[in-house]
Amino acid sequence: MTIDDFTPLILNAGKASLNSNWNYSNVKSPFARLFCVIEGSATISLGGVCHNLTAGHLYLIPPFTQHSTSCDGKFVHYYIHTYEDIPAESGSIFDEWDFPFEVPATETDVALVAQLVQNNPELRLKEFDPEKYDNHQNLMNNLYQEKERDISTRIECKAIVMLLISHFLGKARHHNDVKD
Repeated sequence: MTIDDFTPLILNAGKASLNSNWNYSNVKSPFARLFCVIEGSATISLGGVCHNLTAGHLYLIPPFTQHSTSCDGKFVHYYIHTYEDIPAESGSIFDEWDFPFEVPATETDVALVAQLVQNNPELRLKEFDPEKYDNHQNLMNNLYQEKERDISTRIECKAIVMLLISHFLGKARHHNDVKD
């Protein structure tokens, strides 16, 4: 797969204002998760390493990456769940690149994510518990709804996600790079 073939489909997007209730263990999804933290803090454990999520940053969890979340106070963030529309014979962009977990968010990034969420209220999660929304039936329903959405809306959402992913790609390492 080349970066030109990367076609993210938006499954969910919204703004979450949480208070000590973002505590989920061993989450592993077939979609990528992008977070834009606005206020407060939380932690995510990836591969046994705890990472602090803080305001003014973007965070990326690739698909099929097991993680746990923890929050013990106020935590406000935007979330975007994306799924790669790839043929079976192609590889995922996440298979080809080692992405950083965190990058700084610009004011423009925050404004664009807010615009995506505001313009697409139907993408908001009804519940934040992954056991309630992260299942095959919801994935199929979300993929169907994404493909049925207005083309201009789909292109706008894809462009915003591509811009956000570009920040991570700018600091990513290709798997073919020689490692000492």
